[in-house]
Amino acid sequence: MKIIRDIDSIAQLPEGQIRLHIQAELNGLLAEFGQPYDPSFHGWFVVLETVNDLYAPLALLPYSLMSKLQQQAFDWLGKTNEHYEVLLMLNDNESVMVYLPCSLLHDLPDLESTLLVLASAVA
Repeated sequence: MKIIRDIDSIAQLPEGQIRLHIQAELNGLLAEFGQPYDPSFHGWFVVLETVNDLYAPLALLPYSLMSKLQQQAFDWLGKTNEHYEVLLMLNDNESVMVYLPCSLLHDLPDLESTLLVLASAVA
């Protein structure tokens, strides 16, 4: 699991669609708000890397992504060809966007079917 709470952490992500999405999101936020990146204000990101990451607590949070998905307790769910994006609002100001690569769902067909029904398309 990769946790992105500062711009320099993006460099630890492999090249690909998720990295590009996070870079574009941060660039858009910085342009919109015109101030330095602050994860507690602008939000932060988690990229899951293994199936076990689905069941592990997200960063320092007391719950896993799997528990949130099973309860349908998320604020937004989107899908690209390669990954799902799950937005969790942590409080009135702070959010976390979790990136779930589709490749992690091959052994979880029931979860994948549920997510396909609930997800919006992401451009």
